[in-house]
Amino acid sequence: MYEQYPVDKKVVLVGGSSGIGRAVAQEAAAAGAHIVLASRNQQRLEEARQEILGHVEAFTMDMLDEASVATFFEQVGSLDHLVISAVADETKLGAPITQLSTANAQRGMEKFWGTFFVARAAASRMNAGGSMTFVSSVSIFNPPCPNLVGGYGGGYQLGVLGLKGITQAATYVVY
Repeated sequence: MYEQYPVDKKVVLVGGSSGIGRAVAQEAAAAGAHIVLASRNQQRLEEARQEILGHVEAFTMDMLDEASVATFFEQVGSLDHLVISAVADETKLGAPITQLSTANAQRGMEKFWGTFFVARAAASRMNAGGSMTFVSSVSIFNPPCPNLVGGYGGGYQLGVLGLKGITQAATYVVY
């Protein structure tokens, strides 16, 4: 990991206040990267900022709110690497399609829309040679129920399949 984050690179972590995002922030900071954390949870964000050693900035941002995302990236400016690991309770949205409410199906797509809003805003600010990393689950590659009729898939599966699509599209659009 250290070779990927040289001292002079800015690494933005959306969902950086906990879990995988926080761990990536710690590793990148240890390698000398300039870290920018973003999260909806101000308390966890501040705890992460204080814990991570190095050049660390922290901003409250809701990736589901386009205005919040735009304001965040205006403050961040240019960046070299983006990691999106933000997650909520998507795994609680599983149901066969015959039992899946519209509200849960829409909720399942929030990870997709948040990732889309952030990736779109970051793309125009990305320095040459930059990268975007979208963290999801293994069900992107091995869905629990590909047809959603009799299994667990539901709203969560809709979201991760949408995330797979945006990842493939971003690969071609950004580079």
